[in-house]
Amino acid sequence: MHEVSLIDEMILASKPLLEIAKNREPNYGEKCGIAYNMHSFYYGIEKILLLILISEDKLTVDESKWHKTILAKSFEKTDNRDPIFRDDLREPLKDYLNFRHVSRNSYGSVLVWDKMKHLVWSLETTYELVKSDLIFFIEKHSN
Repeated sequence: MHEVSLIDEMILASKPLLEIAKNREPNYGEKCGIAYNMHSFYYGIEKILLLILISEDKLTVDESKWHKTILAKSFEKTDNRDPIFRDDLREPLKDYLNFRHVSRNSYGSVLVWDKMKHLVWSLETTYELVKSDLIFFIEKHSN
């Protein structure tokens, strides 16, 4: 899927920033760059979920809380499909959704490293699980 490869590219391109964050607290510019990459990461996941849920569930998104709705639906089994994600991704993905909201609706100067570092440090691991589940789901449902 094209969106998965775009997330792959973003993760690869952000590795230098992620490495900095593993060794020391990033400065203002680095935090802003990392925040943008985490926002892009979750945006890509949402875009994939929308494609799946519109196709499989005939979902329409016209409500104000659609971000939370599509995440919740990705863990549900329906008549048409199995859950997209394993249940142990529920909390980490909620954390990225919440961070996406904060980073999108605030200034870089309000980014607090202690509140975002766990997301930065777990980004690659979380993505590998997300990617594995997405590929499994797509392959299973493309037959």
